Amino acid sequence: MAPTSSRTANRRASFCYAAQAVALAVVLIITTRTSALPVEANFRDGTRLLTSPIGTVDLGWALVAVLLGGAATHALAAVSATHPHAARPGVLVMAGWSQGLGIVVFLVAQSNGIVDAAALVPLFALSAGAVCLLAVDDGSATGWRRPAAWAAVIGIVPWGVIAFAQIGVTITLGSPPLGVRVVTLAALAVAALSWWIAWRRPRAARPTDTAIMTVAVSVLAWALVALSAPDA
Repeated sequence: MAPTSSRTANRRASFCYAAQAVALAVVLIITTRTSALPVEANFRDGTRLLTSPIGTVDLGWALVAVLLGGAATHALAAVSATHPHAARPGVLVMAGWSQGLGIVVFLVAQSNGIVDAAALVPLFALSAGAVCLLAVDDGSATGWRRPAAWAAVIGIVPWGVIAFAQIGVTITLGSPPLGVRVVTLAALAVAALSWWIAWRRPRAARPTDTAIMTVAVSVLAWALVALSAPDA
């Protein structure tokens, strides 16, 4: 992709993310909405299973952080597009997306009832690490030699864990809420979309690819916000 096109696409994406982050922050402040998702440590003391609360993660403000991260990442990518000695814009975008996807997977896992830090932290790390492998894929290798292929193998693991959590909830309490299922599938679809784009164009995404990912992440973020509503 030409430097001018890359710069324009990343500037637009940065503005879109920043505007949504501000809008979401205003909504959260005006409505005083909170959706605290717990994080706990579970451990065994002899025959007893003990649970120690660690803290909570507010879903709304976590999504503000995701959107702000997207804005910052694309802003840096726009600047680097015109500097020959700067990091490639695609690498910067993937680095930012690694953290964003990790946070999204963390939140989706919490929404599906996974609260143990010993599970949540590895899910974040696996998701972020898989995207980092995408960042180093220059397309020179083929088949299973490509880092993107192994990234897909690693990246699917968190979704398998979340699926088993849903199965456990279904067996124990009945089907999880429809909103949780829809958002989980939407998050998986967005992750799969990013892999598809990275596999086709490892060196640089087209402006249309950047636009597609921006829209997809934005829709997912607001879907998660809707999930945090009191009647969701």
